[in-house]
Amino acid sequence: PALSLGVVGQNLTYPNHPLAPTTVVGGIGLDLHVFSAEVDALTDFTTYGRPTERLMVGAEAFIFDRLAIRLGYRFDAGDRVHSVSGGLGWIDKHFSAEASVRQDVVADHPNTFVVFGFRYFYDYNAAGQDPAMTAD
Repeated sequence: PALSLGVVGQNLTYPNHPLAPTTVVGGIGLDLHVFSAEVDALTDFTTYGRPTERLMVGAEAFIFDRLAIRLGYRFDAGDRVHSVSGGLGWIDKHFSAEASVRQDVVADHPNTFVVFGFRYFYDYNAAGQDPAMTAD
């Protein structure tokens, strides 16, 4: 089992620009190899003229050593939005294919986000490449 903690600050020099808000994010995650869970909290100090929070909670079950099933919840105090999400992923040593959806369930203007992803993993060692000769 692995427990991870993290804290990140962004734009801490206070650029006072809407495209670069001053934020602090903290998170804690637990990985049990076949199940993982994570809680993240973000505070935005500049976008809304007062500090506002965003809380996110997610969990993933990894079954058959390939199939990822994901569920999540998100609350954004700045936009006053509650959202739920779910996703499926097929993860292999050579590629992964993933799909997810996030639906605003409480919002002035609810949105639905759908994301598809595909990744191909290239193994330099299997292709006869010397890892010492490749750039990092």
